[in-house]
Amino acid sequence: MHNFDKKIDRRGTNSFKWDGLDQIYSDVEDLIHMGCADSDFEVAKEIKEELFKTVEHGIFGYTFLSDDFFNGIIRWQKVRHNVDVKKEDIVFCPRINISCGLCVEAFSKEGDEILINSPLYPPLKEAVVLNKRKLIEIPLVLKEDSFVFDFDAFEKAITDKTKIFILVSPHNPTTRVWSEDELNKIADICIRHNIILYVDEIHADFIKKGITFTSSLALKGLIENNLIMTSSIAKTFNVPGAVISYLIIKNKELRDKVIAEINRVGMTCPNIFANAIMKVAYQKCDYYVDEINAYIDQNEKYFCKELQELFPKAKIIKREGSFLLFVSFKDVCDEDKIFNFFLKEAHVALYRGSQFSEDFKGYIRINIATPRATLEEVIRRIKKALPSFNI
Repeated sequence: MHNFDKKIDRRGTNSFKWDGLDQIYSDVEDLIHMGCADSDFEVAKEIKEELFKTVEHGIFGYTFLSDDFFNGIIRWQKVRHNVDVKKEDIVFCPRINISCGLCVEAFSKEGDEILINSPLYPPLKEAVVLNKRKLIEIPLVLKEDSFVFDFDAFEKAITDKTKIFILVSPHNPTTRVWSEDELNKIADICIRHNIILYVDEIHADFIKKGITFTSSLALKGLIENNLIMTSSIAKTFNVPGAVISYLIIKNKELRDKVIAEINRVGMTCPNIFANAIMKVAYQKCDYYVDEINAYIDQNEKYFCKELQELFPKAKIIKREGSFLLFVSFKDVCDEDKIFNFFLKEAHVALYRGSQFSEDFKGYIRINIATPRATLEEVIRRIKKALPSFNI
């Protein structure tokens, strides 16, 4: 069994989550960073061993896409998500936000409209607006303690300039895992309006017990002609620094256009360390993913109980996937007040809801993929600082 309780000091390693955010909040000492969606767990032993072999070899030359890259993806998608993928359907790209930008370039022109749900992951917004396309947000709707897809708003937003709909599944930051019925409705609308459905499934391997994840690749019929699915080992095995992702595109015409964009910018091969990780992650590390899901579920149970007792008026959105929590403090106080309380009084750094959309100001996003002792320290700090919190 993997030891997810093991605490590793990540400061001094050029970690964005710890060193980078320390610089951003340089006026506050001894911060615990709970915002960035990068876990604090050591990687699986098989990954470390493969990386040691690569380092011991001592030569870090140019690489290519070996059979390990393709076979691992084919196996993982079949075993974990029950979908069949062919080697020729798979396209390498370093990062998902890069592939999103390249797909925007390939399938739209300046001034065209790209749709996405809000709250939204900021790099996906940048992939659209920095390419001079118009981003149209379709807000998710809060219903009791969960967010639902607004199909009427989605269809009303579509115009003759709409070219792509970006769907994040499971959704970041609300954690929604879309049902098969919801995915089919989304697909039907995209088919009817001839829109590319670009689906980011990077959090697909983090699913709460009792929740069923349906991959967009499981959808049948005409949507295969419009579908681009992208995913990565980055979140699953906590290796975002390896910089590797992939797309699965069954329509050859779409696939060839994406490949042409990737070739144009020269992003055709992974680095040698990403290749080493791909050799084992999807082939030998299933146990790691099973155990990390169970650990995160327990973290959620502990942390939500403690947080709700400390802030009875806070609304914790029901978590379905990912390793994130999305919490509304709208009935407690304004966003600046709660953010600054956590940051300056409790010395806990979070992400604001307004970072994901102004419509969601008043929420915070919390990453619970961290050793339990870290969560316990966060709760201890909040309790200690709470007497200074005046609403």
